[in-house]
Amino acid sequence: MKMKPMEVENTISNEKDFGFSSGKTNCWRDRGPIFAIILVCAILTLLFFDNKFDRSDIISVADKETESQSNTTYGKIDSGIGINTTDAKNEEVKGKEGKEDKGNGKNNDLKVTEEIKIKQKHSCMWDDEENVQNEYENGSFKVIGTHMFHDKTHFTEGLSYANGNLYESIGMNGNSAACRLNPCTGKVKLCVTLEKKYFGEGMQVYGEPGDEKLIQLTYERQVGFIRNADTLEVERTFDFKTKKNEGWGICANTAKNEFIVSDGSSLLYFWDMKSLQETRRVSVKRDDGKAVKRINELEYFKGFVFANIWYSNNIIVIDPENGLVVKEYDLSKLEKNKEAGVLNGISVTDEEGVFYITGKYWDRMYRVKFADF
Repeated sequence: MKMKPMEVENTISNEKDFGFSSGKTNCWRDRGPIFAIILVCAILTLLFFDNKFDRSDIISVADKETESQSNTTYGKIDSGIGINTTDAKNEEVKGKEGKEDKGNGKNNDLKVTEEIKIKQKHSCMWDDEENVQNEYENGSFKVIGTHMFHDKTHFTEGLSYANGNLYESIGMNGNSAACRLNPCTGKVKLCVTLEKKYFGEGMQVYGEPGDEKLIQLTYERQVGFIRNADTLEVERTFDFKTKKNEGWGICANTAKNEFIVSDGSSLLYFWDMKSLQETRRVSVKRDDGKAVKRINELEYFKGFVFANIWYSNNIIVIDPENGLVVKEYDLSKLEKNKEAGVLNGISVTDEEGVFYITGKYWDRMYRVKFADF
């Protein structure tokens, strides 16, 4: 700020009061001790603040921001799979890890966060130890844990699971829908209905994590839908043809980039994932050569197609290369409500060898493990 002439004069005249001399000869001699004192004070001040606010404190602030971002990202995943991120056990783990790692570097918080993510990613907090059926029913299957909820108003046509999300396709004109369920409880999280003219059929989730799609068939309209797996909204439609010109079940063999489709006949159709054009078909037969008809809901697992047979509670296992039935399971002993229809819903889970099983108008969903798989 500029000073007025009078203020400058007053400033100069007051130098004597502070021990300064206006003469050039005595300037440095008189002021030297004062400059030395000021310099020493400045150095001491810098050393003090350097110790009090060292670089580790600055890094720790950045770490907290990074941890916050990591928790936010994982929170989205948690909300998708129904896991409570404030679970007391996880908070206890985080507290213990935090105390052990305190002062060991800038990656401590991230390490704790990653360990919690690993523990939670594939866990629905099921207490299965006391609820595992030790013996396979008639040597064929066993139920894992207690049953889950299933909306008994749903005329189930298909189940499909991937990356923490369980999807269900519902049939009947006027009631058809695509739904996302909580894979830990079975309860509905979101449903998007179809137009009344469409009868929803099989549905399969596919695509890269974070960009998943759903492909859903319809019964007699020869129309299918490609949906956004997050919003369930239709992104595009496509036409298809089969021997019966109907859509029933669908699953995916991602290793070969193909969908496998049923139409209620004894045939399985193989479609290229990108073009949705048929590349081949096989007839499903038993060892005696008899064709298996009414093939319905499908699921692909370990190189085989698991298929539900319409009007029954049976699931057959098909070799997709030649169409031969290699195994058959009777699940008719699964308990269900009186109003329930037949089994129609099979999907893999994030547990090795465990499947979700439900049916039309069932009030429950099971986790089942099959013998030999």
